[in-house]
Amino acid sequence: EKLNIISSGFKQLDKSIGGFMYGNLIYVIGRKGDGKSVLMLNFGYHFWRRGKNVILFSLEMSKEDYMRRFDSRAAGVPIKGLKMGTLTDAEEKKYNDYLDQIKTKKDRKGNQLGEFYIVDIPGKCTPAMIETKTEEIEQKLGIVFDSVIIDYAQIMQPNIVTDVKRDNLGNIALELKQFARRKMKIVISAAQMTRAGKSETQMKNGRAGTEHVAESDQISDHLDFGFAIRSTSDHDGIIESFKTRDGEPCDLHFIKAFHMMNIVEQEFDAWKKQEDSDS
Repeated sequence: EKLNIISSGFKQLDKSIGGFMYGNLIYVIGRKGDGKSVLMLNFGYHFWRRGKNVILFSLEMSKEDYMRRFDSRAAGVPIKGLKMGTLTDAEEKKYNDYLDQIKTKKDRKGNQLGEFYIVDIPGKCTPAMIETKTEEIEQKLGIVFDSVIIDYAQIMQPNIVTDVKRDNLGNIALELKQFARRKMKIVISAAQMTRAGKSETQMKNGRAGTEHVAESDQISDHLDFGFAIRSTSDHDGIIESFKTRDGEPCDLHFIKAFHMMNIVEQEFDAWKKQEDSDS
């Protein structure tokens, strides 16, 4: 607490990097459908569970859709059931319990929950717009957000647009980093992974690197932490660091529970045993 370190919510990541600090800029990369948005939502969820305030800007998805995603993750019920109104009695009970927690702002153990605020914002918004909107909502609610999540950076535009895309994307990362440092917030966003990155990391002993961030080689220069997420099967996936400003490189194998917006971390011994049996 004295160091102002916030847990990522994942044991393997925290073991290697120690957690996130205020002022950090974090990017998640991956191919379409691999879970970039799910991972960012899970980071935000874990902060919220620890009493931290989170604001999430959605550039593509509606606020209502993102709220449903968060409710699914926080309540532990299927997102399809929420959307279609087909929750079972047991799931309905879990959802109502979650709603009670929201009202009291405390979990079942009495621990304080944070605020999780979701905002629709147009694509092509700038880092300056994100910062201004964050400040407006902080004043409106009378709180300070610990983390700002933006889904996602590659469809933003920089404060000053150039004719070169790689420069624009690099400047977006730089401006988000400056925002994180200036306001002492944990800023999280995402970018695409290159096609080559997906195939190269699937090879034996393959690992994501800074060169696998699509469309701009400048983005990685400004990151404190970068994580690549990819599927290893229909049911499993891996998260691995490709940039750590301080801390060790890390890997996290997980079970996909995307129907509830959940990333279920596998213990090291469990996935290693599975990996050995597969080989």
